[in-house]
Amino acid sequence: MTPDITPSAQGPYSEAIRALRARILKPIRQGTRKILFTSAWPQEGKTRTLLALGQSLGEFGLRALLVDGDLRTSSLSLRCGFPKPDRDWNFQVFCWKEIFFCPIGAHTLLPEDVIAHPRMRQWFVEKASHFDVILVDSPSLSRCSDGLLWAQLCQAALMVSKKSRFQGIPEGNFCEDLRDQGCQVLGVVLCR
Repeated sequence: MTPDITPSAQGPYSEAIRALRARILKPIRQGTRKILFTSAWPQEGKTRTLLALGQSLGEFGLRALLVDGDLRTSSLSLRCGFPKPDRDWNFQVFCWKEIFFCPIGAHTLLPEDVIAHPRMRQWFVEKASHFDVILVDSPSLSRCSDGLLWAQLCQAALMVSKKSRFQGIPEGNFCEDLRDQGCQVLGVVLCR
């Protein structure tokens, strides 16, 4: 479960999430509606960060849609206890703690076929008109190409890395890969 980051919550993590929210408000206000959360390596903290940021944006009054874009392990869906997704492209949107959530998750098709399918692009365009921001939780870039495919659908990305594992060069190379897909890199979020 996501930590308490309500406005009254105190502590370094809650403050870091509010600072992250403040930093991405400008791109959102300038029209960036689809933001990818990815990492160089698995288990870097991207799902936890995405959940906390989504909650913070919701409490700030923005309509945020969180998309479980990890079609291999469905980390976000599993963490929140949501049901398995509809396998027929009828992705349901649920309301949860002032945010909206779509558990696309593990699909019967190959993940790259789902992400690259024209119906996914159409779904994204439709949902972007109903929400202030869409945050996509993707698998790590070292694990599979799914994150680069999601980058083609998103306008911007945040790279999440554990502070203790951050190396610089690999993360920089992955950021360049995201830019090559036409996705602006907003920055790197360092987690404990």
